[in-house]
Amino acid sequence: MDGGSGINILYYDTFRRMNLTDKDLKPCSTVFHGVVPGKLAYPVGKISLEVALGDEYNYRIETLWFEVFKIKSPYHALFGQSAYARFMASPCYIYLQLKMPEPKGRITVHGDRKVALECEEGDAAYAELACATEELKYYKENVNPADMTPLKKPTIDSGPPLKFKSAKDTQQVDFFPGDSSQQFTIGTGMDPK
Repeated sequence: MDGGSGINILYYDTFRRMNLTDKDLKPCSTVFHGVVPGKLAYPVGKISLEVALGDEYNYRIETLWFEVFKIKSPYHALFGQSAYARFMASPCYIYLQLKMPEPKGRITVHGDRKVALECEEGDAAYAELACATEELKYYKENVNPADMTPLKKPTIDSGPPLKFKSAKDTQQVDFFPGDSSQQFTIGTGMDPK
């Protein structure tokens, strides 16, 4: 469940395990942010799939569009806001439940905390690995290992050094009443409200 996303995501590994092929995909121009910090993700296409939620006695089927991404993830798919709107579902992240109305009564889909935690940890590990890969790529492209000249500390050559000047209307206040060894400065003209 990804209530912050405007799209539904299907990961390519899951797409292939569903015996779907690239011929089943429609072209799309969606760009996704937030999978890896600072990086954009482009889908290989989109696909319309029927999704059933509930059990054999009380269920609901809706057709949803999924953007298919070739990104490694411990998740199979993520429902975004469009899925919630289509199912008229209300997610509860605290209890890992998804509730939706149905003529035969409310449908509640229960999550598994252990699986959710494993997926979250796996997703974080993937993001860290992707960031490390990008840093290594940057290093290989921009740093010459044969250059042994020491790095110099950057200097500011624009005028005299800056100094902090406190306001005229300030006073010293003890962190601990009666102990003047540790003090901080506050403005005397502050509104007591």
